[in-house]
Amino acid sequence: MSPLAAIQTATLNAADLMGWTSHTGSLDSGKWADVIAVSGDPLQDIKLLQHVAFVMKSGVIYKDEAQPAAVDRLTAAVTTTHDGHFSQNSS
Repeated sequence: MSPLAAIQTATLNAADLMGWTSHTGSLDSGKWADVIAVSGDPLQDIKLLQHVAFVMKSGVIYKDEAQPAAVDRLTAAVTTTHDGHFSQNSS
């Protein structure tokens, strides 16, 4: 299974199976802001998903304090809105 297929299986396909595609499974406006952040491209190295810098659950960021530099860099790239959703900052 390719890294992309594995990520889709865990996100979009799982949301579809549970009937939750209107709330989760993809990064779209109006959906729950549930994401993880890693330092790199998991499509190039799927093992990066074993080293999560932070989790954003319903727009609230939960940090891995063991990786403060990575967390600061990644959280600077994301802004949460007043309704718990997120947007990516342009850099």
